[in-house]
Amino acid sequence: MELAGIYAETRVRIGALARELTPEQAATPVPATPAWTVQDVLAHLTGVCVDITEGRIEGAATPPWTAAQVEARRGRSLAEVVAEWDERGPALEAIITNAGGAVSAVVADVVTHEQDIRAALGRPGAR
Repeated sequence: MELAGIYAETRVRIGALARELTPEQAATPVPATPAWTVQDVLAHLTGVCVDITEGRIEGAATPPWTAAQVEARRGRSLAEVVAEWDERGPALEAIITNAGGAVSAVVADVVTHEQDIRAALGRPGAR
């Protein structure tokens, strides 16, 4: 499978999992990202997608860049965050298709964070 397909499948799986969560589950701390909850990780993943598709890549993958993604979505419901990712995801998938290996870190990030979320919730899968 190509990178864009891996990203898309992972995004869809994470979105489906997120839609099942209660607010309490969304507030579960994620041990692999100690300062973040499950919802914060989803805000980050959505933020990465939006930032890349809008060309905001200066400082990519740095703590200030990722913190801004989470902060920009603070106060939104989990459903709103997932809906934003659903809306914007196909545009990033097109970028991944065209850029190939140059954006493999984005795919590694989403795959890794899926496992971070699953571990925090005790919901293994998609290994």
